[in-house]
Amino acid sequence: MTHRTELLQMQERAYIPGTIACRDNTYFFYEEESDDILPLQSLEGREMEIYFHQEWYKGKATSSPELQLTFGPYYFQDGDKVRLKKSLPYAFDQMLSTLEDQWFFAFATHLNELGFSIYDCIYCYNQALFLEGAEERKGVSFFHFDNEEYTCAVQHHFERGETASLDRFEFTTSLSKRRVLISRNLA
Repeated sequence: MTHRTELLQMQERAYIPGTIACRDNTYFFYEEESDDILPLQSLEGREMEIYFHQEWYKGKATSSPELQLTFGPYYFQDGDKVRLKKSLPYAFDQMLSTLEDQWFFAFATHLNELGFSIYDCIYCYNQALFLEGAEERKGVSFFHFDNEEYTCAVQHHFERGETASLDRFEFTTSLSKRRVLISRNLA
């Protein structure tokens, strides 16, 4: 699982860049790309990084204007450069969690080679979530990615049974690039 975490950390667009703003003793996260402003309290418990001394330091946002780092609290100041870790859509995260490590890495590699990050997922429908508990599960899930230059649609054909499992991913970009990734596991 550690290798998965490392791969996710290295993905492009895994963070939302921003700045800490203080107005009338209230702290906010100012999202640079969208100009959104969020009260810092609304980010309590979220993974966030602060940039100081030419390095990024990882921590968790708290209800007060501080970031809990591994070596202690950091008290925010107006203008601090920060980045907020993006979260994956639930249905997409669940699909990724069902893949064996080698197929997780193969999926991410195919997506990255097409110019997309795992964090570019803007829409997902995971049919497998509606089949939990069924003895034999078979269906198709749909995932859409947008890297702000072009899009990619991924169809995930899957079969789960007692004796075998199959995953077939069909990647198609809006630039007509296509790829197929197939994994078959026998029990």
